[in-house]
Amino acid sequence: MSATGSGRQTPGRWRRVGEAVLLTQHDGQVGWSWEIRRDGGDSREVRVAVIGAPFRVTDLPAEARNAIRSRGATAVDMFQFVEEPPELIEVSIQGVHSATSV
Repeated sequence: MSATGSGRQTPGRWRRVGEAVLLTQHDGQVGWSWEIRRDGGDSREVRVAVIGAPFRVTDLPAEARNAIRSRGATAVDMFQFVEEPPELIEVSIQGVHSATSV
């Protein structure tokens, strides 16, 4: 934990732990689940879902292509410094976005 100027403690960054777990839906949608953990022992699961497939990979912005190529790892990493990471991250032709309110 690191101290802020106000004397309060702020949590450290979140880190991915282990490997991605493949998630598939009956409608053919695909995604991955990652466990994340931060200093102090807090941990949680983050799901990354590819929405709107099928599409051509060339139709996707770079951040979405990278998220798919990395099995969701780069999408999870985009939220490593937020206090409360989303439970669900969507990857689509619009890019990479939190799909849960935090």
